[in-house]
Amino acid sequence: MKLSNILTLVLYRNVLNTCYVSKETKEFSPDKLPAVITFLNESLLKLYNKFTLKIDSLWLDLHESRTKYPLTNEHMMDHWLEPTYDKYLWKGYGEEFTNDLIKVISVNDNKGNPLPLNNTEELFSLFTPMYNVLEVPSRYPRQKLNIIYQAAPTKIIYDPNQDTEVDVPDTLVAALVANTNYLIFASIGSPASMQQAQLFKAEYDQLIEEMIESDTINPQYSTNTEKFYKRGWC
Repeated sequence: MKLSNILTLVLYRNVLNTCYVSKETKEFSPDKLPAVITFLNESLLKLYNKFTLKIDSLWLDLHESRTKYPLTNEHMMDHWLEPTYDKYLWKGYGEEFTNDLIKVISVNDNKGNPLPLNNTEELFSLFTPMYNVLEVPSRYPRQKLNIIYQAAPTKIIYDPNQDTEVDVPDTLVAALVANTNYLIFASIGSPASMQQAQLFKAEYDQLIEEMIESDTINPQYSTNTEKFYKRGWC
């Protein structure tokens, strides 16, 4: 959905008579719009944490003397197939890793076989002691692993000259708007606005509960390892 459409939905949910809106134009005041965009980004990230809406992958080159691998962009290889002790991640030609990892979902070996993850009963299990750290037992032979992870959304950046597309399912737009309005009214801080904020929070919680109960959110994604092989890892 376009950002302009979402902003309109936010605006007409009791926000028109607040300090966030210009009395002359009946639109968000230019000095308040950055805060609204911040609230939208916070609400969008909250939904991406709650539901697996985006999947991405990284490749990791194991080293014999290392067992813990932080999954951050400072460890991306400078050149293809030239790993070092501190540069062991690769995302693909022309692809950037923006530290958008929310949670590691699964890990495959260099033949595409899934590896045990966070399973204390498995001798060769991998672990995630932190959400963005992969721990690999020293008994693992040196190889390249494919890490499938739950990804954060693309951050919304407001551009008055171009209407941005917000990557959110239509079924979650109402929840996105409700949480954004909750943050707007909570930021105002008056007794009346705090009461209104709680109403929006209750609405958000109800919408999320309905999504979970109806199993409405069924993200379609692929963990296909085809490009894993095409890019020369195996």
